[in-house]
Amino acid sequence: MPPRSRKDGWLALGLLVALVGGVLVLGTAGSKETDPFEIRRSTYLTTPHGTKALHDLLQELGYDVRRHRGSLRAVPHEAGTLCILSAPLPPGQDEIRGVLAWVEAGGTLVLTLGGGKLAPVASAANRGSPVGALAEEIGVRAVRWPASERDLKVVGPLAAAEGGVVKRVRLTGGRTLDGPLEGSPSFRPLVQGPYGIVAASARRGRGQVIVFADDTAFTNRLVRTPDNGMMAVVLLAHMGRRGPILFDERHQGYGDDREAVARLAGALSETGLFLVLLQAGLAAGALLYLAARRFGAPLPAPRARRRAATEAAEALGRAYRAAGAAAAAAETLAAGARRRAAARLGIPPTLPPEEFGARLRASRSAGAADLAAALDRAAAVEGRGGAADRALAEAARGIERAMARVRGGEGTG
Repeated sequence: MPPRSRKDGWLALGLLVALVGGVLVLGTAGSKETDPFEIRRSTYLTTPHGTKALHDLLQELGYDVRRHRGSLRAVPHEAGTLCILSAPLPPGQDEIRGVLAWVEAGGTLVLTLGGGKLAPVASAANRGSPVGALAEEIGVRAVRWPASERDLKVVGPLAAAEGGVVKRVRLTGGRTLDGPLEGSPSFRPLVQGPYGIVAASARRGRGQVIVFADDTAFTNRLVRTPDNGMMAVVLLAHMGRRGPILFDERHQGYGDDREAVARLAGALSETGLFLVLLQAGLAAGALLYLAARRFGAPLPAPRARRRAATEAAEALGRAYRAAGAAAAAAETLAAGARRRAAARLGIPPTLPPEEFGARLRASRSAGAADLAAALDRAAAVEGRGGAADRALAEAARGIERAMARVRGGEGTG
């Protein structure tokens, strides 16, 4: 490679300036106008518009509360209540069918129709609402009216539940319910506003749906109101069948599958962040390439030093000596001797040391008896210090002398 030149420094500086410029562009690209109705009601968010306070309230009261981040094609059958709170991401048709099948099997669906892109004037078709398709399958719509927190009355099953402790709730969205669901024989209003019914329940199969045209009662800002909190507890934990309370987080943008990756990629593309990340990656690659340049030919690899075969044995001996493990060293020598003598003497090397020694003493082969005596001396080595080292050395010499006779002898016992 050619040596580094002054031009390389200018190139690196130019890449750094381009990267800083990309970050500045990102700051302006991400400042698009935000729809005031696209506010996530996620239980992960502690903002005034989030619903983490509702999640924590139920959890503190001892209810089984879970965040569901998977697909709604198959809602867990053990769940008692499923909460879809103004999801900003629309569920697919297969998920809608899965939710309705779960409700008809006995589950309770709590659905809020706030959020989305409802028109500023009265809407009769949930235009732009991500949960509009699910609401249409249920047979309910949201109609927008001027916002009002006054003249809200708790009626029907909610007023009679828990001894009528829920008396006055607060809402701010100004929406009411409309649609064929109101004509159902099982339709029961829950909250009545100045312009119509704000919340209601109805049977569907063996389960039920609880629909809110206004979702602000469950937000962090208003759920702390005593009656709002009690209303949430009654509806989510006592109006339906018993079981875990699920909050749908997949359609709040916290999915844990491949579709979440696709949504992330789309968000990066829309805000311009993808181009900045690409630019930063190219700049980092160029800087790494320049940093890896050398100023001359590479040095030859150092040649490996040859080691004598005895060094390994000496190192092992020093390790045993330093550890004071003379007995372990003697056992290692004896085990090696048994393996070497086994093939010549016809004695299985896997026998216990005592039985191996007995076979040696009964053998008529040359050196067998000497080897048995040497192995017994090795087994007697114990302790540490000079005496143990001398006993180890004597045992090693005896084993080698006996092995020499065994290698020179003939026949087996």
